[in-house]
Amino acid sequence: MTTNTGYLDAILAHPDFASGDVSTGFLAEQADVLTAPGEDVSTLLMAAAALSDQRLVTDVMQIPEMHRKMGGWRN
Repeated sequence: MTTNTGYLDAILAHPDFASGDVSTGFLAEQADVLTAPGEDVSTLLMAAAALSDQRLVTDVMQIPEMHRKMGGWRN
């Protein structure tokens, strides 16, 4: 399956985007940088996003340890 996650990762990792210093022309202006082949950082970005959500981390830590150790949903 083909996705655009690499492109989206590049956008999220771009320092101008991260700082909010962008305009509606950002994608066109940075097209060469954003479409260049690079390292897949999707796992790193997902972990950073999850850890940066303090409320999520706090909520997860409220789950009793015996339940946290069980892992994800099981059917």
